[in-house]
Amino acid sequence: MTAIDLLLLGLVAALAGIVALWAVSRLPARPHGAAGPGAAPRDRAVELVFEGRASVGGCPAAGLLLDAAPAGSDDLHRLCTLLDGRFPGLAAQLATLSGDTALTLDGAGDIRLRARRDEARLRLTLEPATEPAARATPGPVAEVLADEVARMRAVIAACPVPAWGSGPDGAVTWANAAYHDALGLGSQGGAGGAPGQLPALLPEPAAACGAPRRQRSRPADGGQPRWFDRVDRPDGRGGLTCFALPAEDLVRAEAALHGTLQTLTCAFAHLPIGLAIFDTDRRLSLFNPVLSDLTGLPPAFLARRPSLHDMLDRLRDLRMIPEPRDYAGWRRRLADIERAAGAGYYTELWPLPSGQTYRVTGQPDAAGGIALLFENITDETARNRHLKSRADLVAAAVAAQDRAVAIFDAGGRAVLQTPAYLALWRLDPGAADHCAAALGHWQARCRPTPVWDELRRSATAPGPRPPRDVALALRDGRALTGRFRPLPGRATMAEFLPAAGPRRG
Repeated sequence: MTAIDLLLLGLVAALAGIVALWAVSRLPARPHGAAGPGAAPRDRAVELVFEGRASVGGCPAAGLLLDAAPAGSDDLHRLCTLLDGRFPGLAAQLATLSGDTALTLDGAGDIRLRARRDEARLRLTLEPATEPAARATPGPVAEVLADEVARMRAVIAACPVPAWGSGPDGAVTWANAAYHDALGLGSQGGAGGAPGQLPALLPEPAAACGAPRRQRSRPADGGQPRWFDRVDRPDGRGGLTCFALPAEDLVRAEAALHGTLQTLTCAFAHLPIGLAIFDTDRRLSLFNPVLSDLTGLPPAFLARRPSLHDMLDRLRDLRMIPEPRDYAGWRRRLADIERAAGAGYYTELWPLPSGQTYRVTGQPDAAGGIALLFENITDETARNRHLKSRADLVAAAVAAQDRAVAIFDAGGRAVLQTPAYLALWRLDPGAADHCAAALGHWQARCRPTPVWDELRRSATAPGPRPPRDVALALRDGRALTGRFRPLPGRATMAEFLPAAGPRRG
């Protein structure tokens, strides 16, 4: 139950209490000893009997007090809450009674309370504190009920939302200050008003009692209308108790959200990437038209908000998902996709039986949902394969010439090492695969020369790098010529030739 529901229930109870207490307060006073059967005059003592914390008896007027008491965990707690204004700390003082002890308290006003333990029962008596001839108040019950009526009226008057009552004919019979303010009539106070004369704040009743209905107000002064969520409750007398919960901020937020969704929908419609957003229950909440074009999923199916598993099952039926080795393993893979996407690191290439390749990326959103992105990268994959094939062909052609060549990219990583190069420097494939490691290896296998420090500075220096030819001598006495050539993209080619027959190039 929400805080608003609790507020409404409390206000309804308060309004019902006002009506009941008002009726009680209008009962005519009877002289002492003139009470009829089933009634107790308001100037006589009122007795209540509790066993444990439950009411088990008392005079007829005791029922009026308990009916007017606010909600609580038990009857004794409710009564103590009702009497707390007259007898502060009553519950704590009653808790001290034990055995045959008794307690007498004079409360605010003309009320006295007597309490005593009688075996397992607690007997409470409310009576006037003065003699009838000296009393100006109607009696203990009327005083307590008058306090409760005043408290309930104050609650309704201070209620920050418009509240009003309407009769069986729909006419407004009372309204609080917030109602007057919403109409533009100014704060005219309290839960009362001019019955039948106040204009209606909202045009129609709610669709059903308890179900909110959004309506615009009709200010009497011609001011700016406001949005409210109207909630009606039956008052038990053929009329309604009504509340108008402010909804202006909510309406503005919904309008802004609608505009944002329209903007996003237009933007998503022109994306070349299929988008599927799933909520926290893993049901599809948003998708763009490209998703249907890429996957073949019918728009009607997507509009039914399928679950993530249902959507992937349908993709499998359409052969738009990599064919699994076994169905059980494939189902487990769905859970892996969901967990990985929820953690924000799922990305995978899907080679499809049709020959197409999709890149599927999963990303979590702030509310706990998941967004799946489907991208057709078939052309990109084909281009990459073509480029790799050409690079492999060039590397094979260089290797076939039996030249000792190594090529390093802009980051210093080796992208080509020919067999002749590996044999010359006695390296295993993949060893010394960085420019810095290769320079250290070359230096270790050659006789000392300052050229290595110069090459290191040149490899990391910004700006143009001129080609260089350097003379090298291996430790076994063989003479080499090292040729270092800059390549596009700040790559570098190193070629090593026997010094006796240098090649031109």
